[in-house]
Amino acid sequence: MKSEEKKIIGASFFILLVVIIWAVIVNVNKDNSASKANASIASNSNSTVDKQNLKSDNQTDKQVPMKSNDKGVPILMYHSVSNDIAPAGLSGLRVTKDNFDAQMKYLKDNGYYTLTMDEVSNFITKNKPIPEKSVALTFDDGYKDNYTNVYPVLKQYGFKATVFVIAGNIDKNADYLTTVQLKEMQNNGIDIESGTYENLRLGNLTAAEQLESLQNSKQVLESILNKKVNYVSYPFGSYNTNTLNAVNKAGYLLGLSRDGRWSYKTDGIYKLSRVYIGPKHTEDNFKERINNSNYQ
Repeated sequence: MKSEEKKIIGASFFILLVVIIWAVIVNVNKDNSASKANASIASNSNSTVDKQNLKSDNQTDKQVPMKSNDKGVPILMYHSVSNDIAPAGLSGLRVTKDNFDAQMKYLKDNGYYTLTMDEVSNFITKNKPIPEKSVALTFDDGYKDNYTNVYPVLKQYGFKATVFVIAGNIDKNADYLTTVQLKEMQNNGIDIESGTYENLRLGNLTAAEQLESLQNSKQVLESILNKKVNYVSYPFGSYNTNTLNAVNKAGYLLGLSRDGRWSYKTDGIYKLSRVYIGPKHTEDNFKERINNSNYQ
């Protein structure tokens, strides 16, 4: 009998022990589940906060004042940038490197947005809004100092710009950009476009000669850069009715002159004006030209 009682007590003790162990395991699992749930909630919460912060950042970007094409845009026109004494042909065109650096710093410090020609085109032709404080930086002819003096400054500030190259001078004149330099610039935010094939006044050429120069330049640059060339600047700002017809026939989207004022959609896509920036312009002159569409 006593043996039977001992067996019963032993069995009861064993069952009790199993129950206790089972209870402990269940509680541990519950704690782990709760921890995972809390971690999941925290993760979701952080994700929500991150999304809210991202949304907030996007909203901040959208709060930048924008303008439509019922207003004008300043397209700045440079040529050579160097501290070297300018030769006769560049005496009224060469801006010192010091002045150029100061002008770009002003744009950066004051929150200006630099436009590509694609953005200018979309603004003018499709009324795609641009930031109120926008400028387009353009450089005519394709001088070598555009690579040595301009390009590093533009990279420093993260600015976009367009260089209109005289295609016939590529790799043939030491004062102008090379194929290698053009490719590097194009691959790093500096758009290379057409400055015609020769640096001649289009308005003095026949219709056939104009078309040939425009087509040859486009063909050469597209072959070098493996991209579509859509924009052209007129050497010396010279053009006539034949020019406008030839530019259209050659397949360009915009043509830029140098009438010395902001560009407006009412100019017409092949007669966009630009704001001349030269060696005689002081810091105050520069500020007025980019801030006042009626500058003197």
